[in-house]
Amino acid sequence: MAAVIRKARRNDLVSIVKLWREMWDLHAELDPRLAAAPSERAMRDVLTDHYESDDSCILVADEGAGLVGYCLGVILENPPVEPDPRFGYVSDLAVTASARGHGLGAKLLDEAHAWFKAQGVTRAEVQVSSVNLKAASFWKRRGYSDFLLRLRKTL
Repeated sequence: MAAVIRKARRNDLVSIVKLWREMWDLHAELDPRLAAAPSERAMRDVLTDHYESDDSCILVADEGAGLVGYCLGVILENPPVEPDPRFGYVSDLAVTASARGHGLGAKLLDEAHAWFKAQGVTRAEVQVSSVNLKAASFWKRRGYSDFLLRLRKTL
């Protein structure tokens, strides 16, 4: 697969929303609690805010005929109780079903890590659905390890 990894352009946002929807629909199949409530319009607004932020980086995998993946990296900051409260957060990483298995997710993540490092960030975090075993395996193969356990209760 000859996709090029590059920073997103404003005109990519509509295509990225379609990739986001595919990712969330997959998660909703795995766990109905992960069904996406926001509309595509709401997600486009979220992505526009990130696109315009100096603390966010949206990367895409572009095959020329269209986008087949994207990664949204965000710099977040914990309260100053840690020696280094700033960290990179991989908010989204998605590759189309037809493009999986060709290393595009790893390439997108490598570029996100490089961007984090260029911003002076020394660690990255991600949340993974506990029922998405393929995703958990992907992240662990790339050096991520268990850190916190986030629990949920419906009231």
